[in-house]
Amino acid sequence: MEKAESLSEIEARIRKHRLVLLLISRPNCSVCQAVRPQIEELLLKKSEIHGFHIDADQVTEIAGAYSVFAVPAVIVLAEGKEMLRKVRFIPMGELEKQLTQLISAYIE
Repeated sequence: MEKAESLSEIEARIRKHRLVLLLISRPNCSVCQAVRPQIEELLLKKSEIHGFHIDADQVTEIAGAYSVFAVPAVIVLAEGKEMLRKVRFIPMGELEKQLTQLISAYIE
C-alpha cells in the first residue's frame, strides 16, 4: 500500500486507477495500527485494487473532502465513485467478499 501525501495526489491516483482503496488513519490510533497490516495483506490478494494510506493528521483536508469523522476509515472507489465505506470496526471477511464482488463487476 502506497502512502499519499496530499489531497491532490490522492485525487490524481483515483483518476489513474479504476479501483482504489483508501485507508485513512492516525498514528496515535491503536485500532488503525492493527487494521493497516490486515488491509495490506488483503490487498496482496486483490491486485486489481490499488491501495493508498493517508495519515489524517498529515493530510488534514482529507476529513472534509471525504466526510471522514472517525478513523480508521476504509473507502473504496470504482471509477472515482464511492462504492464502499467502513469506519472504526472493519470486518476483514466481509470486506474481502465485497471487494471480490466489486472486482467482478468492474474488471471481469
